[in-house]
Amino acid sequence: MKNLTFVFEWRQLAEPLLEGAKTWTQTRDFKVGAAAAEKGLQAKYPVVLVPGIVSTGLESWSTSPEYRQYFRKRLWGTTTMIRAVLTERDKWMAALMLDPETGLDPPGAKVRAAQGLDAGMCTLDTSCKLLTS
Repeated sequence: MKNLTFVFEWRQLAEPLLEGAKTWTQTRDFKVGAAAAEKGLQAKYPVVLVPGIVSTGLESWSTSPEYRQYFRKRLWGTTTMIRAVLTERDKWMAALMLDPETGLDPPGAKVRAAQGLDAGMCTLDTSCKLLTS
């Protein structure tokens, strides 16, 4: 009974937080951007968020048939990524993108941060010396 109470309390806490995101995916309402534009603000440069290559290796944990060839292989920060981008760019992008409605993994794809000491690649001489000493 205690576990059921926790789930109910979590839903009560999470639903109001996610309601704005759910509404945005349906309406595509850009209130913040519209308010900034009304004040005369303009975008000067585009914003691109890129995970760190050395410290944030992302690997596929997908077992669905379309992504099985990448199971436990890095999709970000290795030569596997470069090969996937050059040969199957659309599939690679689909695996890394989040579902626009839920913000979770898309159907059939599961990508997680790499674990262990090998999660940080030895591409920089300094980091390699720190990891191996």
